[in-house]
Amino acid sequence: MCGYHSWAEFFIAGLGWLPADASCATKYGIHGLFTALEANHIAWSTGRDVLLSPPQRAGRSLFFAAPYAEADGRPHPVGRRIGFTAVP
Repeated sequence: MCGYHSWAEFFIAGLGWLPADASCATKYGIHGLFTALEANHIAWSTGRDVLLSPPQRAGRSLFFAAPYAEADGRPHPVGRRIGFTAVP
């Protein structure tokens, strides 16, 4: 499983827009990831060096993929639980 992703779409005439994850394909040499991805993935955040509002005292975060909390100006661990409900 990859850590970071570089999700993109590219266009090929006659095929249309195709999804790609260049970071995983490069890291693991799995070239099938250039057209075998599902188009319904979820992006938790975009960019890097995330500055929240109000700004976190501990400095910018490399990425934002989970809840974030601070105590006395330092990052404080926060648990998370992700779930879904199927809609008929």
